[in-house]
Amino acid sequence: MENEQITQSKNVIDFFALVSEFCIYTNEVGNYSLNHILNFYQRILPMIYIKATFLPELNQEDVFAQTFMSDENFEEIMNEIRKKTNDVDFYYALENTLENEPGMVYSFAYDVALIYRYSKDFLNLFQQNLTTSKLSAIEYAKSTFISNWGKVLLRLQRNIHDNLYRTNLN
Repeated sequence: MENEQITQSKNVIDFFALVSEFCIYTNEVGNYSLNHILNFYQRILPMIYIKATFLPELNQEDVFAQTFMSDENFEEIMNEIRKKTNDVDFYYALENTLENEPGMVYSFAYDVALIYRYSKDFLNLFQQNLTTSKLSAIEYAKSTFISNWGKVLLRLQRNIHDNLYRTNLN
């Protein structure tokens, strides 16, 4: 498949649209109730996960993955999310279900902000008008999905499910 065909493929465009929607919503998270936030993330995160699995593995040698989001911006997003999710922010989860490890404490706000950071980096790189930048964005999204944020998303999804169906949130 030609490079241009890869960057314009349905799976890449669908992934782009989903992470765009996720980032727009996360930027405006302060406008919503906790229940609305949990419901939105419950619906969009699985779709992002599935679409990420369909991204091609390009094995690019010259992957240029620039981080666009500063640590200060990351903290701002995380704190804005935490203001809304404070009551359910910290949760326990097993890091490795294959080993006998005790659960670890995680932060809902941190996990969403982390997925947001990787999503923003992908979007900013993909929106550059160069095919090589778009290919780098795809490779970056796929490799970081495999190594990092895919696992975070799954752990977060379990927490969202537990919070939506275990308690009555208004």
